[in-house]
Amino acid sequence: MNPAFLNPVLLTFENNRAAQKAKYHGELFPSTIVADQAGTIFVEFFQIDRFTGAPKGIVAIDLTSDPMIQLTVTK
Repeated sequence: MNPAFLNPVLLTFENNRAAQKAKYHGELFPSTIVADQAGTIFVEFFQIDRFTGAPKGIVAIDLTSDPMIQLTVTK
């Protein structure tokens, strides 16, 4: 990914990510950014159940070979 092409709204987290939700109807959490005051990064943060503290899984979807995306990606 080239950060120069990233819409700055995707890195706007204030107001419960309202700008992201307004523009994309969803939220983006970069995996290596700190998620909490303990210093947990988002990829680890989302692997802990917030109510029980028990570990949980996350799903990674590799879209690099998706033919629909291949048509829109330019190098």
